[in-house]
Amino acid sequence: MELNTDIWQAREMAISLLAQELRSERDLFGDGFAALDTLIERYNGRLNSVQHLEICGLILVKGRNLCHCCLSLVLDGHGQEAGAILRPLIECFELLEYFHQDPTRINEALTKQTLPKAGDVARAIDGTFHGLR
Repeated sequence: MELNTDIWQAREMAISLLAQELRSERDLFGDGFAALDTLIERYNGRLNSVQHLEICGLILVKGRNLCHCCLSLVLDGHGQEAGAILRPLIECFELLEYFHQDPTRINEALTKQTLPKAGDVARAIDGTFHGLR
């Protein structure tokens, strides 16, 4: 069995496709990351005034990093591994929805100094990602 020693081949091919046939998809990724960056900047400007903004801002940053990680893995030809990162990414978005639906939950998390379990969050918000997990 011959091993492919060019570890950048999949990424280079993916980047080439994104520059040509998949340009509109590439632009959607860029727009999505720009939107996340805008949200993070808005939260960052208010970190010292409201604790729930700090928590939600940190969750957004974690979610953005996980999105970037998924994209990077896919570019390298590791789509299945990117799926493993999708689970904590979904948990970030569900946690944001959980806090959005009832902001007093943030005070509970601060008091307990722990976040609720992902399954409890999903049940509380009637999460729709169970099948994707």
